Amino acid sequence: MMIFCKARLLVRRIFDYSIEIAGDIYSKYGSNASFKGWYLSFEVDNWNFLTSTQWDRMNVFYQNVSNYLKSLNSSKTVMISPFYNTFGGQTSAAWQTMWQYILAANPNIDILALQDGVGA
Repeated sequence: MMIFCKARLLVRRIFDYSIEIAGDIYSKYGSNASFKGWYLSFEVDNWNFLTSTQWDRMNVFYQNVSNYLKSLNSSKTVMISPFYNTFGGQTSAAWQTMWQYILAANPNIDILALQDGVGA
């Protein structure tokens, strides 16, 4: 994740790849009754996203990907699952501020499934 939060070009490449995969998955399985939504597997943590510039990169990524996913079918949910590690990184207050900032800019994220980071 550290490289992801620091490299704008990498964010763009991951976005392009995500869109390509999502389009392929949706074209094959989107009409199946068991297909309920999307999980964005970028498990953002409190160690690597310390600056507002890095938060903005996550915003751009989440906005672009979630907007695309909702354009395929607005009734499908979009879920993310960040984790918090108590051994360092942002304080819990700073991490809360970061997620309030990111979620306010990303209304197409439907589910935030927090992980405890115990295994980190």
